[in-house]
Amino acid sequence: MWTTRTRGGVPMQHTKRTPARAEHGARLDQLNQMLKRCSSGNFSTVLVSGPLSSGKTTLLHAFSEYAVTFGAQVLSAYASHAEETFPFGVLEQVFQNCGACLPHIQEAIASWMDEQTGDPEASTERDRREQLARALGRTILQSLQDLADQQPVVIVIDDAHYSDQLSLQCLLHVMRRLKTARVLLVLAEGDHLAQLPRTFRTELLRHRNCQRVFTELLSPAEVFALLAAAFSPATAERLSEPFYQISGGNPLLMHGLIDDARTDPPPADGQFHPGAAYERAVLDLLYRSSYPLLENLTKAVAILDRSATVPLLGQLIGADLGSTAQAMAALRSAGVLEDSHFRHWAMRAAVLNSMCADEVAKLHSEAAHLLKDAGEGAALIAPHLVDPEETQPWGIAILRKAAEEALGEGELKTAICYLRRAHEACTDDRQRATLASLLISTEWRSDPAGAAERYLPELVSAVHRGLLNGISAIRTSSHLLWTGQVAEAMDILRSLPQDDGAVFTGDTPTADGVRRWLPYLFPGLSAHSAPSLADPGPLPAQESPSASAWAPQHRAVAVLDTVLRSGFSEQVLDMSEQLLRGTRLDDKTLVPLTIALNALVWGDRLHIAESFCESLLKAAPHDQAPMWHALFAVAKANIHFRRGELFEAERSAQTSLRLVSSEGWGVAIGMPLSVLIRTAVAMGRYEKAAAYLTTPVPAAIQQTLFGAHYLFARGYYHMATGECEAALRAFRATGELVAAWQFDNPTIVPWRSSAAQVHLCMGEQEEANALILEQLSLLRPEQHRARAVTLRAQAATEPRHLAIPLLEEAVDLFTRVGDRLELAQTLADLSHTQRMLHQRDAAEVVADKALKLASACGADPLKAILIPMTNGDVRPAGFSPHSPHPLAALSRAEQRVADLAAQGYTNRQISSMLHITVSTVEQHLTRIYRKLSVNRRSDIGSQLQLVNSGAY
Repeated sequence: MWTTRTRGGVPMQHTKRTPARAEHGARLDQLNQMLKRCSSGNFSTVLVSGPLSSGKTTLLHAFSEYAVTFGAQVLSAYASHAEETFPFGVLEQVFQNCGACLPHIQEAIASWMDEQTGDPEASTERDRREQLARALGRTILQSLQDLADQQPVVIVIDDAHYSDQLSLQCLLHVMRRLKTARVLLVLAEGDHLAQLPRTFRTELLRHRNCQRVFTELLSPAEVFALLAAAFSPATAERLSEPFYQISGGNPLLMHGLIDDARTDPPPADGQFHPGAAYERAVLDLLYRSSYPLLENLTKAVAILDRSATVPLLGQLIGADLGSTAQAMAALRSAGVLEDSHFRHWAMRAAVLNSMCADEVAKLHSEAAHLLKDAGEGAALIAPHLVDPEETQPWGIAILRKAAEEALGEGELKTAICYLRRAHEACTDDRQRATLASLLISTEWRSDPAGAAERYLPELVSAVHRGLLNGISAIRTSSHLLWTGQVAEAMDILRSLPQDDGAVFTGDTPTADGVRRWLPYLFPGLSAHSAPSLADPGPLPAQESPSASAWAPQHRAVAVLDTVLRSGFSEQVLDMSEQLLRGTRLDDKTLVPLTIALNALVWGDRLHIAESFCESLLKAAPHDQAPMWHALFAVAKANIHFRRGELFEAERSAQTSLRLVSSEGWGVAIGMPLSVLIRTAVAMGRYEKAAAYLTTPVPAAIQQTLFGAHYLFARGYYHMATGECEAALRAFRATGELVAAWQFDNPTIVPWRSSAAQVHLCMGEQEEANALILEQLSLLRPEQHRARAVTLRAQAATEPRHLAIPLLEEAVDLFTRVGDRLELAQTLADLSHTQRMLHQRDAAEVVADKALKLASACGADPLKAILIPMTNGDVRPAGFSPHSPHPLAALSRAEQRVADLAAQGYTNRQISSMLHITVSTVEQHLTRIYRKLSVNRRSDIGSQLQLVNSGAY
């Protein structure tokens, strides 16, 4: 015996039995006892009943084998629905292996057949037929008695409910007259639909020596025993529960699962997925009975799925309510159905796979009509409108409504499926264009580039043809702007009527309402380039009740206006926080919520921003709205970068590009790229940063705030790699853009302090001073980060004793906002300045703290500077703490000239080797002397040696 286990509260005691014995031990014992009783001279009958494929046939085979070993003559037959109308077909099967009886039986049957020439309805003919049947019955009775005198006789008829009527009449004749013969009659029937005729069944059960044997589905304990016999107790422990759930305890399905598990063993910690053997078992179970009603019903159940009800199923297959209910009961008792649907998805899949496409489409179409007539909702009807080749006009409306409901439930793929089907089937041009507008917005969540490619040409054409207006036309212009097709977007917006400053017409945003966004999200579209898109005026003092759904957009406009024009304030940050707390994420609120989130990031409320970011990521599931998820992943990357968490920033920004391709980002590609470039530079991964800079970006990006950030990141890269002229051009270009847009705000893009650092590397002190003072004048006291950045830059322009308090204030401010990277860089500057003032002890303490922070951030270039500083090394006069090493100030061309000059080559030789003029070489050398703070050609080599030795 194996140990007793409990599963689902049911004790499970397992014994080592063969599969047949394990499934039918008690029932087989019951039949064996009946045979022993019969052998003593008592004619007996047994009726075996049970659900479909519950093991009746297996039980009969096992009993027949036992009867042979017992010494009985076994006569068997298998009744079939296909031969149900063949006269005496079952009787011939019963006696076909009995050589002594068969000739007499066949002769009697032939005589009966020869006499069937008259009208079967005539009374005289009926009397004659009955006389012949009785004569045949007497022949059969005599044959059985003769056989039973020699040995016990067992007659086994499987699926007896399909027996022909004449064979059953003869069996009744025998049952009434056999008393003491050693004959055992065993009949097997199904349950519910598959039962013997009522008259025959009633008389059989009234027989004094009749017993009933019920086959049942496997219990959890029996499932365990089967699996243990097929594999091992350990495997059975792991698989018995899922196998029981999948099979419902049906033996046929269980054996299919076992075959699949042998072919493809399930992983130890993974779920088991039924395979081909299980699918074959499902079809064998459902179709082996050849009962048309049952076959049709299983197909209808597969089509209707969760919307199936008994009345609806009956209407779909054309059956009356009683017959449908009986067939459903048969499927439930077989473990196939739970309520009115398949107990496991693999069962439904097996049935659907067995049907041809035309049959599936036809049944879906009929189901849709039935559900519509029954007044069911769109969500139930829509699944049946996807497959049919033709969809009625009413079906288009249902598909659209179901798509909207699916979006509300977060089922993006379902919504797209319904909208695509409606768009494909629609023949009305105006309605089709509206569906395309809904599709592009819906598919934008997961595939922005593909959605634009599929639908924008159709939408632009529809707008120009007057088929689209209002929100659909506005949505089209927005997608054109996203993809960088500015001219086309402007054409559409210019064609829309002015609304006299109204933001809503009913509950629909007007063109003027959308125009309010353009100066902020696409500031390059100035009044000069698009005069008809001028600011429609201030927002109304009170929003109309119909506009409540769009109120977050109004508040976000106010946040943007304040932040971009004058920087953040406590008031605007509080407004952003309130917007995030009180607004549910959906298509209308995505942009406002993203703006409010970024406002908190710009305002250094990083902990609060991170909390909201996590909440929004949960509200935008990865598989349902990748574009939403990607937008919030970029916000998260910005949070990490502003904390100096470079590895996390890189990971989040890369996630955003994995979720949505660079083409899908459109003009917003500047968001993830700017973070990735600056992060790679800060980590010293200059080749990776250069690779990000080669990513194609739309030309229209220059007209967006995303483009300003991207251009600023480009300057950051050039500054770090010593390309001062390129860096300065990028920073100046950034400044020109934001100035033209009237967004020249250091809290968003501190281009002046960065440009000042480049000027300092080039020895241009006055230019640096002017930029720093200008940036200081633009700041308010509460703008801590931008002020700290500016103070750090200012410290580099002041005498050392005046730089100390500036750097210490910057340290306090960076500590307050929690930016470890900027704090480490400022501490490095402070340590260097202290060392120059001979404050060695303080300098080493500060440098050690800076090194720990730089290591935690992963800022390798800064670490390379700080490691020697913590060992007490003194920097040469040419050291600039604002760049990784003195040579960082040199452009690549200057570095090549410096290398050759240090090796002793003359100006003419360098000119020839680098294919430049001698005058150019001389100009390069002049700048090299200034940047490296050397006066002679020979000093270049010593500076290079210091760098190569790690002194810098």
